Amino acid sequence: MKKIYFTLLMCLVALCFTFTASAQIVTGMAYIENNNLVKAKENARREAMRSFVEERVGVKINSESETENFILVRDHIVSRSEGYVVVKRVVSEKQQGPYYVVELDLEAGNKPIEMAQTDVKTMLSSLDRQSSRGSMDIAITAENADNTWDWSSQMVACLKGAGFSRIKRNDHILHFIGQNLNLNKLQLYSELRRIGRLEGTGAKSIVRGFIKIAKPAYPIGNAYAAVAQASIEIIGYDSSNVDAISKYATALGNSDAEAEMNAKRLALEESAQCLAEQAAVTVQYEEQGGKREIETTLMFQDITDKIGDSTNIIQSLENANCEIDRSVFTADNNFAVAIYTQEYNKLYDVILSVLKQIRLYYPNAVNFDSEDLGTTKTIIKLGGR
Repeated sequence: MKKIYFTLLMCLVALCFTFTASAQIVTGMAYIENNNLVKAKENARREAMRSFVEERVGVKINSESETENFILVRDHIVSRSEGYVVVKRVVSEKQQGPYYVVELDLEAGNKPIEMAQTDVKTMLSSLDRQSSRGSMDIAITAENADNTWDWSSQMVACLKGAGFSRIKRNDHILHFIGQNLNLNKLQLYSELRRIGRLEGTGAKSIVRGFIKIAKPAYPIGNAYAAVAQASIEIIGYDSSNVDAISKYATALGNSDAEAEMNAKRLALEESAQCLAEQAAVTVQYEEQGGKREIETTLMFQDITDKIGDSTNIIQSLENANCEIDRSVFTADNNFAVAIYTQEYNKLYDVILSVLKQIRLYYPNAVNFDSEDLGTTKTIIKLGGR
């Protein structure tokens, strides 16, 4: 097993399960992109929280599973800080040239890791399904071949945290890509599909991509900034479909190496979130065993209670005989659910059944854009028009 790329994490102690509450002033910085101070402030606060969590509840990583679990637990704490980390006060926050800097007085809650581990374990358990539908192989490469395995594990953790279920790092494909960097796309896609089918893992596609520095680190005030690019392709094993996502991200660091690593991490996270939020481009029909299988994404709007509404939506879909591949809350507070079913001949029939079930909870629910073949997405408004 290759060394984990996260140099910082390699220096941290083993998981601490019972430390007492301890306050600490932590600094977070973020690049101000397109003069968006609100986003920069939010990113700076998240970076401060990340640093605090990594330092206080770090992990000595020895395996791929530990890498993924640590990232999931860490990001779970950062995104749901209540009960884990308390912001006692904002010491300072200000713009310094092209970046935003915050100082937060943070305090760890009682036994935060135990709580977070339990929550993440429950989340992963709910995502894990017996069906292999929607499963994906992951293979992310970088300029440095030594880091290839590490970035793939990072992507697996990001996608799991974003709501994907049956995904895994595919070392066979990673090895093949590493040995055949000069293949053209036609040859590469053909071989990746062959390897994917040959392994017989049940995966339907591969998330293949690369992470690289688009602009090397450069001094900016008292820090360094760097720009990274993550280019992701979703390649179907049983079809000719290839969907592409490309994200650029600018990040800061106290050194050039730290800035470049932060930029790569941020670009990969943003591409994972984009992938999670991306609705199906078309409704897919597939004949299997004499039954017609329909795959699509439903977008539920008018969410007022994330826990309550998502529970009602999932129950309604299951009552309508729809299997759930993955679900995620989008940036604009909608609830996107990727489903498949073999119980209907047309998308129109699926929507009618879903509406019948969802109206038991939301009598005024209506749908938009459900025009059978060619639909980009189906929107269901819980509160009506």
